[in-house]
Amino acid sequence: MEYQIRDIVAFSDGNNYEIASKTEYQEKMYYLLADDNNEENIKLCVQIPDTQEFLLEEIDDSNLLALLLPKFAKEIFKLFNITEED
Repeated sequence: MEYQIRDIVAFSDGNNYEIASKTEYQEKMYYLLADDNNEENIKLCVQIPDTQEFLLEEIDDSNLLALLLPKFAKEIFKLFNITEED
């Protein structure tokens, strides 16, 4: 199963998160999630291939983070039909 933008995912912390953006990198699907009740509560998740399980990972690798953030932004821009010139 592939999760879609705006899907709601419940986690064991008792919060519901909306998928704000997703991107594929090195054969893994990464998701940027925002808490429904607290937009400052953001999670970065990776879905293990061939499963429906989300694994929450804290990304300490600044190089990976630097690669993923522009990819998430690009997906958000596409969702709202925003061009880089806007």
